[in-house]
Amino acid sequence: MIAIINGQEGPTLSLFKGGFGLLQLILLSDGEVGPTGQVAAKGSPLDVTGDTVTIEVYDTSDRRNTATKSLPATIVTAGAGHLTVALTATLMDFGPGKYYAYAKRSENTGATVEFSRSYAVIQVG
Repeated sequence: MIAIINGQEGPTLSLFKGGFGLLQLILLSDGEVGPTGQVAAKGSPLDVTGDTVTIEVYDTSDRRNTATKSLPATIVTAGAGHLTVALTATLMDFGPGKYYAYAKRSENTGATVEFSRSYAVIQVG
């Protein structure tokens, strides 16, 4: 899955502990992996109807440790894979430091979980 966050795949985001913000998230097919074996053409928007999507924040880029924070995404346009992530002071209770964020999608049946192919770097100040 390709995750476009604020217009880029794998951006570096500067956020503040206890701060507020809004992330724009678009999920696209990577042409290789898809829920229930259905693989859309690379770059096609994913239909996230009924899915659960989060931004999982880790302290390492290889996700070997438990996620530091899970940031819930809100579906804006399900058929176009468009979501937002509203950052509040309550959610931004980690840091300061450098973190790695992956988009995580759980299919509406709960059978398939996939992560974005690239991570975003989050620098929390």
